[in-house]
Amino acid sequence: MKSELIKSIGYDQQTNHMEVEYRDDGKIFVYFGVPFSTFKALVRADSSKIKSAGAEWIRLRHQYKHKEA
Repeated sequence: MKSELIKSIGYDQQTNHMEVEYRDDGKIFVYFGVPFSTFKALVRADSSKIKSAGAEWIRLRHQYKHKEA
């Protein structure tokens, strides 16, 4: 995945947790209860369409927490 917003992304199918590392501040967030289809759509998305609005959409629909380094 190439994105100006997201540095790396991962998914655990057993727990439906998605982990996202953001480029701007290097913070890592874990999102809970994310459907696999949402993860796949994010991975396949055109990088120009992955903006802060997309990240906000995920934050509004799924519980999340900041993962300490």
